[in-house]
Amino acid sequence: MIDKENLKKYLRIIGIVLFFYILSRVNWSELILILKRINIFYFFISIILIIPVILTRTSKWKELINSLNIIIPLKALIPPFTKGLFWGIVTPGKLGEFFRAKYLTDKISGISLGKALFTVVFDRTIDFLSTAFLSILAVIILIFLFKAKISFITSIFLAFFISLFFIFFLKREQSKRFLKYLLKIFIPKPLEEKTNIFIDGFFEGTKNLNKTLILKLFCYDTVTFLFITISQLFIGFSLNLRLPFWYLFLIIPPISLITILPISILGLGTREVGYIFLLSPLEINLNEAVAFSFLVMLWSLISSLPGLFFIYFQKEKLLKHGR
Repeated sequence: MIDKENLKKYLRIIGIVLFFYILSRVNWSELILILKRINIFYFFISIILIIPVILTRTSKWKELINSLNIIIPLKALIPPFTKGLFWGIVTPGKLGEFFRAKYLTDKISGISLGKALFTVVFDRTIDFLSTAFLSILAVIILIFLFKAKISFITSIFLAFFISLFFIFFLKREQSKRFLKYLLKIFIPKPLEEKTNIFIDGFFEGTKNLNKTLILKLFCYDTVTFLFITISQLFIGFSLNLRLPFWYLFLIIPPISLITILPISILGLGTREVGYIFLLSPLEINLNEAVAFSFLVMLWSLISSLPGLFFIYFQKEKLLKHGR
């Protein structure tokens, strides 16, 4: 029988195996030719759009912190947010983003680790739920308007997330037990006890959340996806690919959903499969889809550089917060 530690290892190499399989199917001479023709100007514009993406996501986190009657300037939250973003990019399932809580308590006086963890956990949960919700809408639109063919397995996968979306708030105790069991697979054993503590605190905290705040957080995520869509539109321009804006907006959430699964590092393999499958109706061939996916990955890596800068060069100074 496979023990938990071996299961973690096997899960994390799924994406890598997919990645190398895709590379084995690529026409390398054509792929290199496509990448050599990159229009640097358009790609640079996509890089500039990292700024509003980070500001929007940080503002969303600020809303959650404000809901705890803790008032902190946006500029004070950018360093801890970008640090967490860096660790999230380089860890499976973006689990490294939980370091945001530690950085927040290090930088801002008067914030307990429990409250900091709550803001990060709920921020990531809303990310997941909004991505799942937009993915469901996207697939429905792709099926009925674009006549996309969705496999039986994909339908089961989406039905699973639809169920989670409704069960999460209706069945709190069952959801809490399931989440604890699920995280045990991916969280290192020394952190399991702390994980259980903040999961309990998280579900307790959700009882006091109001609908207005949750709707506002979903709106922030939608705006983030709009900026990401525009950036990927320019990535397409850089490769001389004319991708319809609304089609890109539809396919980015489901691709984001599969890349946050903790079965790969940097989304390798899962991201490529997503773009190959969902760009094929636009007659984008495998080599073009892989080149596009590579540039999206490069964009993600560049977006993490501010966090790397703050990790190595910023001296932490405790700031007081208003109430």
